[in-house]
Amino acid sequence: MSEEKVNQIRKLVEVGLSRRRVAKILRVDEHTVGKYTKDLMKRKMITKDQVNTDLKRIIRKRIRDGESKLHLAKEFGLTHYIVLSISKDLETTQGNHGIRGFTLKMLKHITQDGFYIPKTSKETVYANQSYKRLQMDFPKIRKIITVSHSIYLSEDKKEQAFAEFLNMKFNKGITYRRYVKLRKLFGLPLTPKQKREISERG
Repeated sequence: MSEEKVNQIRKLVEVGLSRRRVAKILRVDEHTVGKYTKDLMKRKMITKDQVNTDLKRIIRKRIRDGESKLHLAKEFGLTHYIVLSISKDLETTQGNHGIRGFTLKMLKHITQDGFYIPKTSKETVYANQSYKRLQMDFPKIRKIITVSHSIYLSEDKKEQAFAEFLNMKFNKGITYRRYVKLRKLFGLPLTPKQKREISERG
């Protein structure tokens, strides 16, 4: 396993995610996650008195970014009641189900650019959570996974998303085989005309 992958595993465990969830996010075996995080302390359930100022600030920020209070309670080993107490003044006229923070930012990317790609491990975690939230109101938003990226896009902007994705730095000079594979991944099979054009380019 690459050093980069090991670092991703350790970082996600260090911020409080369970080994099972890290395994699911990074698509590795749970035993592998355990192997590389043996030295990290296992999370313990803590009480309200043990919630320090820094942890409160982190929880409040992530709630403002659109994350679920129940999800955060599980992640940090707190009861749902404690998280509700920490964030009771954050209620807005939108209610708990309003789209805001990171979720809103992700939605803007998808509607304007056609797609959104997380750039860091932290964004990957947020994006996965936001995706579940967005699907409730926007069922046409879907997630696809390439070898190195998770991509969130709108079904009705697949062509735009694909064109923008191809223009990204890491896709310069891709082979015909990869081009075809990516189109299928985006749900865009080649038309006879496109096949001819690519064939003529050599």
